[in-house]
Amino acid sequence: MKTPPLLLGAALLFWGWQTGHLAESAVMAAMLEGAQWSKARWDFTDQDFRRIWTYCALLLLGSALYAFTASGGPADTRGFFQNPNFITERNAGNASARTIAALLRWLPMIFFLFVAAEAFSSRGGIPLETISVIMRLRWQKARRLGRPLPAMRTVNISYPYFMLCLLAASFHSSENETFFWGVCPLVVWALWPHRSRRYSLAVWAGALAVAIVLAYSGQRGMGRIYRLFDNYSAGWFSRSSGGADARESKTALGQIGRLKGSSKIVI
Repeated sequence: MKTPPLLLGAALLFWGWQTGHLAESAVMAAMLEGAQWSKARWDFTDQDFRRIWTYCALLLLGSALYAFTASGGPADTRGFFQNPNFITERNAGNASARTIAALLRWLPMIFFLFVAAEAFSSRGGIPLETISVIMRLRWQKARRLGRPLPAMRTVNISYPYFMLCLLAASFHSSENETFFWGVCPLVVWALWPHRSRRYSLAVWAGALAVAIVLAYSGQRGMGRIYRLFDNYSAGWFSRSSGGADARESKTALGQIGRLKGSSKIVI
């Protein structure tokens, strides 16, 4: 299935707005949407698609290493193994979380070359063997045994790339609700060409409105649960950490109040 015109460009611009890569997203959106109006096409072979896919995989690995290094992961991980305690464990966990968040934000850029090759390909899709390990093994086994090769199938990855853009846009630093209200029209736009014709437009719109209301309520509830766990996480970690530290002591003196003193000079 192919996405409607301008949908991928809008998703890329939304991703760039949420993650701070607006200039890069504008260039990428212009290239992908320009393929629909351009008559230039290339006849990519199966080997060409495999090479582009391998390049994107290597780019993903390199980006992961760069993100882990830039977030201070090596130093924090080494500190945890040298001196395992609550502080070093938290630092190592934060470094890993920053690495994963940065890598997920970069996914549209990492796999852009692959989806651009599909957009400018004369096939209108990519061979399933390129991204499916099972199909690749079947083809290799058939070639090795001299059997007839399985039927060639092509898939369109525009919708998976659209979902990848929305996933990457979800890892943003803003605390407002712009992401939710930006995702809703994009999802409606993507679902509109595939709505069921058995039901009227009013029924489809009503079901979609109910889904949006439930999603909004679930988002608010998950936010409250996250803040609740975040408030209690420090105490849980301190109680669950094994062993005792001779330099620390835990007391139960009650709530700390105001220290009342006298303003008179004693000595």
